[in-house]
Amino acid sequence: MGLLDLFKSKEEKKNLSQLKALLLVACADGNFGADELGVICGMMHDKKGVDENVLKKQLEKIEKEGIYGIKGDIVVPETSEEKIEFIGQMVAVMMIDGKIDEDEKKAIRLICEAYKINEEEAEALINLYCNEFEDSEEFNNLKEAIQEAVDEMN
Repeated sequence: MGLLDLFKSKEEKKNLSQLKALLLVACADGNFGADELGVICGMMHDKKGVDENVLKKQLEKIEKEGIYGIKGDIVVPETSEEKIEFIGQMVAVMMIDGKIDEDEKKAIRLICEAYKINEEEAEALINLYCNEFEDSEEFNNLKEAIQEAVDEMN
């Protein structure tokens, strides 16, 4: 922990931890795309106010240290509801590119392990969210909107 970390609020530490976990999942398959970046920015910047420079800094850290180098920075949510909600967010990042990669699932299980969620429960939650998102019109609309935005950038 650096000296500046002493001055971060509990909420800032939690947001940074969640940002790192989302990036961990997004980078786990070796292909971090604009679609994943768009979802993460929406979750963290638009909804929680995380600065874009913080996002860039974490991307650089993952590039330099590898995706599994961030495990020690995980802040465990205080409630079961927060844990379950965040697992859903990680699954959304995993699924946004239309593929379910085993390395991305492994990254989610790694976060679940840090959250003290056993392997069977973690797998059940991942599968539950995968099934829920596959059948969700809202999620499919989000994927389409992000794909359109990515196409416009190219």
